[in-house]
Amino acid sequence: MDIKTLMRARFVPPSYRKELLLKLQRLHQGSMSVSEYFKELESQMRRVEIKETNKEKIKRFVSGLRRDIQDQVELYEYSTLENVFTLALGIEIPLKRKRRARKSYFLFESIHHLLLLSFVKGTFTSR
Repeated sequence: MDIKTLMRARFVPPSYRKELLLKLQRLHQGSMSVSEYFKELESQMRRVEIKETNKEKIKRFVSGLRRDIQDQVELYEYSTLENVFTLALGIEIPLKRKRRARKSYFLFESIHHLLLLSFVKGTFTSR
């Protein structure tokens, strides 16, 4: 046994590894970017010291992606975790643009609606 293993056995409670594993199993992209999610996934996998095949790592990564990205990623073939990460990044960029455009549109519509209401009620004043 190496010193790291001995220190861990002596000072780290067994429940800690279980907690880390549970945290890893519950990890999903959520509001993180693909890049942030990937870094967090790698970090948690290192902490748990989980040994997975490339295929298992890919499955874990893809299953934690947001559904809109995951659906598109699954249409392609990939052989490494780096390939699927790059693919997910490429898919995320246009989706972010669409989301921003949609937010701008709804903001414009809301402002337009408020202006119309104030005009109709006679409370609109120009400077």
